[in-house]
Amino acid sequence: MMSKMYDIAFYGFWILLFLGREELGLKWIAVAIVGWLALPYVFSLLGIAPTLLVTAQALIDVVLVLIVFKGDVKLGDPRTMETLRNRFLGRREVKKPDDSDPF
Repeated sequence: MMSKMYDIAFYGFWILLFLGREELGLKWIAVAIVGWLALPYVFSLLGIAPTLLVTAQALIDVVLVLIVFKGDVKLGDPRTMETLRNRFLGRREVKKPDDSDPF
């Protein structure tokens, strides 16, 4: 069970780095990877249980989600899926005026 939980956080990290490559830039991608690689070492050095490694990985993923989506994640919104699709395909986002959404 633990392996599958770590897989989600693991793959999520790499997918989010790929999707956020324009926002992060090369420097911050390198910082994220070094921090991610340092997690197991720091946990073993401090004597923290390895099971909490998944929690630390998920925290990094949450920060990346907030950076990639600029703090505005609306689950179930078709625009969120369109943004994901455009980022994955490397397209730039085009802001379209939308009068139907007052917020």
